[in-house]
Amino acid sequence: MVNFEFILRETKTYKDTFIFYPNSSHLHVFDDIKPVHVTDYKKAQIYTVYYAWEIEHIDYCNNELKLLVSFFPDEGSCLIGYLVDAIEDVINNHRKTKVLSWGQPASFWTIEYLSEDRLQFTVFDNWTNQGYKFSLTVDRCYEFCRFINSINKYMLEHCESI
Repeated sequence: MVNFEFILRETKTYKDTFIFYPNSSHLHVFDDIKPVHVTDYKKAQIYTVYYAWEIEHIDYCNNELKLLVSFFPDEGSCLIGYLVDAIEDVINNHRKTKVLSWGQPASFWTIEYLSEDRLQFTVFDNWTNQGYKFSLTVDRCYEFCRFINSINKYMLEHCESI
């Protein structure tokens, strides 16, 4: 099984990783015509998007793996499709805060502009009260955007007709 992984933070004692599970994710379209972007709801090509992903914490000292946030799969997880535009909007316009909220479970991402070179992210699932906060330098934000784009590209290439 292929997984997409992005290390959010790592020290000598622990690692937090964003993991996307393509085999448990689905992008359903109305016709056999593949959409251009995962947010193409306006053109009525996309019926629904279910992304399966989680953030895991590995404690190297205690050899423990802990699940921090899990969206496996749910409608709210399609926010991933909107993340790149939101991140670029915060960086380019020095917006203080950008909030994305969608679907069930009621999930949201908050992206905050901390400084010229750092953004802070909060992801939260209102149903499970699971949340996770992390910050990235602007350079790492662009790496994260490329990672998210690779997920979206994969989903567009593997969309399913209903």
